[in-house]
Amino acid sequence: MKQNTLNFLEFNILIMVMGIRSRIKRWLLPYSLALKQEGGVKFKLKYLHYAKLAKRKDVIYFRIDRIAGEYAYDWFNVKGVSQEDKEWFCQRGYAPHKVNWVGLSKENYTDYISNFDFYNPKTYVDNRFVQFFENKLKTYFLLAPFKKDLPKHYWWVDTKGDVYPLDADSNKKGSYEDIVKLVDEKPIVAKACYGGHGKGFIRYESLGNGKYMINHDEVGEAEFIKSVKELKNYLIQDFLRPCKELRKAIGEQAYGVIRIVTVNDPDDGPQFVASVIRIGCKGAGYLTDFPGTIYCGIDLKTGSLFDPKMTIKENFESEPCPKHPDTNAPLEGVKIPEWDYLSDLVIRVTRTIPWIKYIVMDVVPTDDGFKILEINSHGQTWVVEPHYPYLKNNYLKKAFGLEK
Repeated sequence: MKQNTLNFLEFNILIMVMGIRSRIKRWLLPYSLALKQEGGVKFKLKYLHYAKLAKRKDVIYFRIDRIAGEYAYDWFNVKGVSQEDKEWFCQRGYAPHKVNWVGLSKENYTDYISNFDFYNPKTYVDNRFVQFFENKLKTYFLLAPFKKDLPKHYWWVDTKGDVYPLDADSNKKGSYEDIVKLVDEKPIVAKACYGGHGKGFIRYESLGNGKYMINHDEVGEAEFIKSVKELKNYLIQDFLRPCKELRKAIGEQAYGVIRIVTVNDPDDGPQFVASVIRIGCKGAGYLTDFPGTIYCGIDLKTGSLFDPKMTIKENFESEPCPKHPDTNAPLEGVKIPEWDYLSDLVIRVTRTIPWIKYIVMDVVPTDDGFKILEINSHGQTWVVEPHYPYLKNNYLKKAFGLEK
């Protein structure tokens, strides 16, 4: 009787073939990614050039596309930097737009972390813990000990569209009608459980008389309800307004989101190492990190804003922005109230996850205290480095294995 099992030789041959296929697939990755790119032959070839560079520099495989796309885009679009200098910076792991964005130069580039170091596989969190940060529902449960420092999460809409209570005053399954009812009472936000950079962010607000706002668009009741019914894998939570002290400077409708960077140092424990605030204006809309966003450093000891800059193009060109464009109020020196509490809070949060070396949090200062929007175990550096170059901080250098 013939057995349907592999003998020892067949098993080893299979393992060898699988290994060869895996190596071939990794070798072909830059080429397959380049072929998928939009644009002409020149862009594809430049993309391939940088994809091969990223692979050669041991960039983790799922970030090769990000680096190659960014560098190729900068090659063709960044102004004020020679092609010779663009290539010089790219070869060392720095996107050319950083020359305009952070003031990168051949003299100071070692103050800033290279993409080759930041995207090295060794700097990433163990796969067992990634879902705590990539899935916002799991982040909500991770931060349960700090519930009063989170926005109120009313409902979770699952992948099938079923509605379940989180902080809602309910002990039973809900429905889209509960979300509609909530919007009739107050502005709310629907946030996709997966995604970042504003993707999957929907702000709902009732204007009365059957009219609603979906982000910036006024719609009728039917279109509003249709939008709610289409939600899948979303959290329904409070829409947060910045505190009154900040609104005096930035206006009633602008957002203000603080980015916090902490490090779990193995010798000295949790460290608060950098902070900036992203501020909106009428030109920026509700989403951060788009042209019109204003970035200010925050002094870690006092909570005072310094060196405000506004993005003016998609590739992060910036210009000084001493006054808010909507209110004409000065931004330099504005103080975040209760800064000592926030400084203590982020250390306490960091202490609860000591196996994560490098942590990035987004926090909104509200009239009801600070509210943590999300937490990330590998948050990008470009938001922070114009005000806090990473490699000027010994704790960050140590976290990324770059201490001498």
